[in-house]
Amino acid sequence: MKTARSSPARGSVRCALTLAAVLAVLASCSSQPPRTTTTPRPARAPVVTSKLIPMPHRQWLNLGYATLSSAEKLDLYMPVRHPGLPRNPGLVVYVHGGGWLEPGNVKGNWVSQTFVNAFLAAGYAAASVNYRLSSQAHFPAQIQDVKTAVRWLRAHAAQYGYDPAEIAAFGDSAGGQLVALLGTSQGVPALEGSSLGYPRVSSSIKAAIVLYPDINLLADGAWLSQIPFCAGKYLSPNLPDSLGAKYLGAPVQTVPARAGPSRSSSSRTARTTAPCPTRARSSSTGHWSSSRAQRQPS
Repeated sequence: MKTARSSPARGSVRCALTLAAVLAVLASCSSQPPRTTTTPRPARAPVVTSKLIPMPHRQWLNLGYATLSSAEKLDLYMPVRHPGLPRNPGLVVYVHGGGWLEPGNVKGNWVSQTFVNAFLAAGYAAASVNYRLSSQAHFPAQIQDVKTAVRWLRAHAAQYGYDPAEIAAFGDSAGGQLVALLGTSQGVPALEGSSLGYPRVSSSIKAAIVLYPDINLLADGAWLSQIPFCAGKYLSPNLPDSLGAKYLGAPVQTVPARAGPSRSSSSRTARTTAPCPTRARSSSTGHWSSSRAQRQPS
């Protein structure tokens, strides 16, 4: 959900409080030692730094993972190899927030850059994924794009030099909702977007790390009305101009099958129209939810 903008100082404190837990989850994703198999030489790019990504890295920007929309691009960042770094590091896929409506990948987004820099500093490769926004297409276009990006990244792992078996995803707000869905909907054909590309490649991930995701849009009105911080900052999710309505293509309460969590004994038989089949518990402030990791088989 989109909130009033925080100051850089306040946002820096939130990022600092979050990064330690995020990196601890990533470090525990793999139960196997680093892989030492020989891979083709990675694509070359100069080593660069920037003000908000001071860690030396190589980068490839605006890589197209699909061709249906100009939004279907990603940026890829590789840490500079050093003796303590695995030959093929794991990859963290970052999915931006913004109420499914605002572009928010690394370029021009200091919060995103802070996270990408932290992943690079910890020895991980990082990919920042753009996806079709709700002004271009409604659900499930967004999750189909994210899954297609993961498939593209797995298919091109040897070219760039990261480990295709060690891919995690990280997202905040609307991006957290998409990452939660990515981590819990493996094998649901309607959400895969296989026609966008690489249908024979898996979109599974080893961990899903989500920050303050909007998991159950049906409950938004109730909990937002109880939080003083949110007073006057949100449209009712039942209005056609709300973020949730724009995402789903209709006022939230009129499409409960899309807006609420689905419960099923098998992800393969879950209702494929539901934005996310799980529910996250809000923190005491109602703004930050507890982070949650979901392991998936490679």
